[in-house]
Amino acid sequence: MDKYFKTSLVLLTISLLYLKNIPKSINSTYGYRTPQSIDSQLKWNYANNTASKFFVLESFILVIFTAICKIYKFNLVKIFYFIAVGGLIFIVLFIELNLTKI
Repeated sequence: MDKYFKTSLVLLTISLLYLKNIPKSINSTYGYRTPQSIDSQLKWNYANNTASKFFVLESFILVIFTAICKIYKFNLVKIFYFIAVGGLIFIVLFIELNLTKI
């Protein structure tokens, strides 16, 4: 199995575990932690619920793209990093912008 496909499967597994075990209260161990998200319990809940869903979606997209690239023998290094990094930037910006409205 290709290392990028394995990595995307690991990311999907971790994001599914995060979705199933969203932290209930503000903590310093795990969860979506930014200065805005730890400002109140309401913001914490919103940020972690939203982030967990986006992380599953992004990981699923990575699995699909790496599988397609593997089947058709595309060079997927740039695609993989673009989706991974671009997705994370989008998730953080989306959540942080919405946290300012709460």
